[in-house]
Amino acid sequence: MLDVNFFDELRIGLASTENIREWSFGEVKKPETINYRTLKPEKDGLFDEKIFGPTRDWDVIAVSTSAYDLKELSAKDAELK
Repeated sequence: MLDVNFFDELRIGLASTENIREWSFGEVKKPETINYRTLKPEKDGLFDEKIFGPTRDWDVIAVSTSAYDLKELSAKDAELK
């Protein structure tokens, strides 16, 4: 069995531009980074949650905010509680 906590060597190298492009996703549309009032990442900014993931563990990013979807979500939350 392979034990991942113990190893003999570690090799570090630079990523090529092709690798970086393969790993990348998302698009920065605004130059803002963090809202100075809320200290949260700006939507479509450099630190957007769509690019880097949620700021808190186990949180889901809300994509749609229509009234119907919000009612449906609150009904599901009520069932879960």
